Amino acid sequence: PNPNPNPNPNPNPNPNPNPNLNPNPNPNPHPTPHPNPIPNP
Repeated sequence: PNPNPNPNPNPNPNPNPNPNLNPNPNPNPHPTPHPNPIPNP
């Protein structure tokens, strides 16, 4: 009566679980330079 009740119940449950895994890979590529560099007398 029901040989194939649910052949494909969940073909694609979570195609994109984390689309924004790494939104900001390099937030500070150029950090502030040394605040107090060695002076040159």
